[in-house]
Amino acid sequence: MNSRESILAKLEKVCPTGGAPKEPPTFSGREVYSDYPEERLVENFQRKFAALRGEIIISSSMEELAKGLAEILGKLPEGDIVAQDLPLPRAVLQRMSSDSRPVRREEKWAFSNEEFARFAAGITTADAFISRTGSVVLRSSTAGGRRLSVLPPVHIVIGTTSQVVPSHEYWLAQISKDNSWSFGTIISGPSRTGDIEKILVLGAHGPKRLIVCLLDDRRS
Repeated sequence: MNSRESILAKLEKVCPTGGAPKEPPTFSGREVYSDYPEERLVENFQRKFAALRGEIIISSSMEELAKGLAEILGKLPEGDIVAQDLPLPRAVLQRMSSDSRPVRREEKWAFSNEEFARFAAGITTADAFISRTGSVVLRSSTAGGRRLSVLPPVHIVIGTTSQVVPSHEYWLAQISKDNSWSFGTIISGPSRTGDIEKILVLGAHGPKRLIVCLLDDRRS
């Protein structure tokens, strides 16, 4: 018996031929993960997101959110700030005071990659915020295309606390029948790498800062 035959004989003993293969074990996820109670979803998202070096503000009114956003924008370096022109960002920006830093709202992106990279910040919406991991979920319709959330050095996400969901599985189940999107991404904190001498460097492959601005709409 040569080496090949010896190996095949051992494999035959472990997994004999004939008969239907056994079904692999399935897990519900409960054996590993336990999701948070509904009343703690936002608080846990906030804690997990901050642990990933993300920055977050939660405001009780649209006016308060606009004021907080204006303060953030006022401290950014020079450069244009571009926002996805959707109802929620539009409503927040319209409530900013007249002396706030101007923001360009765009529906179509006729910019080169180099122009995107020169923006001071990009403002988008989001599909969901994952409480379990502190992640932000975007699809093509909420990411302002494929570049607005990636190329500018600061990515600002405007959303509501009602968009905070327990887990990725929960969100995927909600959109399982929606095939209208072509691009999706899950963002867990600012871009970072620790490849070089195990030193954490932010902004390695994308935005150096990730800021989430949430309107607390749980009472409404």
